[in-house]
This record gives sequence, C-alpha cells and structure tokens, in this order.
Amino acid sequence: MGYLSMLSKVIRMFKTWHGAYVDRLQKYEEHEQYVQRVALQMARTWRYKAQKARGERLLQYHQQLEMKKYFERWRYNYERNLEREHQLKKLVDRKNWQLMGAYMDSWKTSLLAKQAIRLYNMKLTGTVLHYWHTFTQKSKRRLEVCAAYKEALSQRHVKSYFVYWVNMHRAQKSVEGHFHLKLQIQVLRSWRDYTRRQLHLKRLGAIMTCKVNKRMVSDVWMSMKCQFDYYNSLTETAEKIAEQKDIECVHSALHVWRERLNRVIARRCYHLLLARRGVRKWRQFVARKKMERKIDEEKMNKAVNHHNRKICSIAMEAWLDEMKVVHHIQYRKKKLLNKFGSLWKYRVDLIYTAKCVESENLMKSAWRRWRVEYAKTMPLTKIDNFETKHLKSTVFYAWKDWYLRKKRSKIAMKRSPSLNHLQMSRSSSSESFSARPSQIPMPVYRDNNQGNS
Repeated sequence: MGYLSMLSKVIRMFKTWHGAYVDRLQKYEEHEQYVQRVALQMARTWRYKAQKARGERLLQYHQQLEMKKYFERWRYNYERNLEREHQLKKLVDRKNWQLMGAYMDSWKTSLLAKQAIRLYNMKLTGTVLHYWHTFTQKSKRRLEVCAAYKEALSQRHVKSYFVYWVNMHRAQKSVEGHFHLKLQIQVLRSWRDYTRRQLHLKRLGAIMTCKVNKRMVSDVWMSMKCQFDYYNSLTETAEKIAEQKDIECVHSALHVWRERLNRVIARRCYHLLLARRGVRKWRQFVARKKMERKIDEEKMNKAVNHHNRKICSIAMEAWLDEMKVVHHIQYRKKKLLNKFGSLWKYRVDLIYTAKCVESENLMKSAWRRWRVEYAKTMPLTKIDNFETKHLKSTVFYAWKDWYLRKKRSKIAMKRSPSLNHLQMSRSSSSESFSARPSQIPMPVYRDNNQGNS
C-alpha cells in the first residue's frame, strides 16, 4: 500500500510538472513570436533608415562629382595662368640675366682694379715690414750689447764695493773686535739676498724680452705669410679671369664667324635649307600630334579604368552593406535567441531542479517513514517467527516423546510396571529438559530496536 501511494504521488507530480512544462513552452513560443515581430519591426525601421542614408550618400556623391568638374575646370584655368606666368617669368629672368651680365662685367673690371691697387699696397707694406724687421734686429743687438755692458759694469762696481767692504771690515775688526760681528753677518746676508734677487730679476727680464720679441716676430711672420697666400690667390684669380676673357673673346669671334658662314650658306643654299626646315618642322608636328594622341588615349584608358573601378567599388560597397545588414540581422536574431534561450533554460532549470529537489525530499521522507515502520515491524515478525518455531519444536518433541513412550510401553509390558515407570519417568524428564541451543528463546528489546531503527 505504501508503494502504491508513493507511485500515485510520483505520477501526480509528473503530471503537474508536465502541465507546467507545456505552459512554459507555450509562453516561450509566444515570447519568441513577439521577439520576431519586434526584430522585424526594427529591421524595417533600420532598412528605411539605410535607404534614406543611401539616398543621402548618392546625393553627396553627385555633389562631389559636380564639385570635381568645377575643380577640374578651375585647375585647367589655373594651369593656363601658371603657364602664362611661367613664360612671363622666363622673359623677366632672361632680361634680368642680361642686365646681370652687364652689371657683372662692370663689377669684374672694378674688382680687378681694386685688386691691383690692393696688391700694390700689400707689396709696399711688405717692403716696409722688411725694413722694420731689419731695424728691430739691429736695435735688439744693440740693446743686448748695452745690457751686457751694464751687467759687467755693475759686476765691477760690486766687486770694488766688496773689496772696499772687506778692507773696511778688516779695519773695523782689528779696531772693534767682535762687537759688531752679528750686525756684519746680517748685513752680509741681506747684501747676498739683494744681489741674488737682482740677478734673478735680470735673468727673468732677459727671458721675457726674448719671448716678447719671439712672439712679435712670429706674429709678423704669420701676417706676412697670410698676405703672401692672399696675393697668390689674387694672382690666380686674375689669371683665371684673364683666361676666361680670352675664352669669351674666342667664343665671340667664333660666333661672328659662324654667323657670317651661315649668311654665305643661306645665300647659296637657301632653297635646300628652307625645304629641310619645312621637313623638320613637319616631322616635329607629326611626332607632337602622335604623342598628343597617345597621351589622350592613355588618359582616356585611365579615365575608363577609373570609372569602372569606381562603379565596381560602389557596387561592392552596396553589396557589402547588404551583407552587413543580413549578417547584423542574423547576429541580432542569434543574440536574442541566445539571450532568451539562456533565460528560459535558466528558469526551466530552476523549476525542474525545484521539482526534482521536492520529489527527492518527498521520496526521502517517504523512505524514512517506511524505514521507521519497517524497523518497528521487524522485531515483531522476528518474535512471531521465533514463537511459531518454538511452538512447532515443542509440539514436535512432545509428539516424539509421546510416540517413544507409547512404543516403549508396548515393548515393556512383559517387564514389571514399576521399573518401566521409573525408566520412562527418567527418560521423559531427561528428554523433556534437554533443549538444544537453537530452541532457547532469546530476549527481545523492543525499545532498543525502535531506537536503532
């Protein structure tokens, strides 16, 4: 009965879960239809906006084409103006070069005159410096001789002073003795220091004068060397200018000779030269026309290719936009499906897990209840079985005893009844109280069994 009640409960729970699951599926289908309707409405609005944006882009493209035409026309006029300005600039530059050539010729002549004057002045200063150098050397020699003479004279005076001092010292020594000995030693030391200092100063003065003279000579030599280099460079430039003038004179003479020769050739071969010039001009005209046609064909091919590439790029952009729209719709639909599917799955999982947990709790409670009942009934069944078994065993042994007594009584009728009765009483008493271990009743602890169950 307990098993049937549990089965009916499980069937009832399954029916309720199935009904809730069917309702959830219907709600999910209705929600999906609503999501599809909303997505379709959004796609329509987005398509309308995309068409509107495409129209605006087309209008901008036409405006850009018109702006490009206007810009090309302006650029063509601007290039023509630039070419005119370039031609005018060429003419102005030619005039400027002519004026500059005249000015440079005049400047060159004035520069040569100034260089000649400067060369004369430099040579004059060179001679003056040479004479000044010889004069300074002679004066230096004279000064050196005078200094040597002064030094010798001073040494002779010092020697005479020393001899006089020695004589005076000897005289004073003989007179005064040792009274002024310390004073004389101090005077001698001061005189020695003074003479040493004077000699050192003279030596330093000679060294400094030598260094100053050497530096002055080196400065004069370097200035003269620089002037000599400058004179050499001026002479080289003058030679180059003269050589250039000679070359220009030769070129002008050759030009005059060539013009005269051309006049003679023109007087004699005018018709041939005219025909040759006409053929050359015609060839140049034909070559120029071919080049222009070739350039026009290349430009036309480039324009056609550019137009085709532009059309292809526009078509590819439109196709890519459509593909992006389709991919976006699919991605949005997939995203919505994943979103609402995950929500639905989460909720269904929650419901299913709740129901499973509830059914499991019910099963656990029913199983616990059945186990308690079973634990309560198990000791009773054991006791009943043991009692029935004990009763059967006692009945069997009683029947056995009765049967054995009956059989023995039949056999022992020939003997005395007292002996038989004693033997039967002994045997019955011994057999009635000889119980086997399996037949001994065990104590039943109902409270403990219930607690353990």
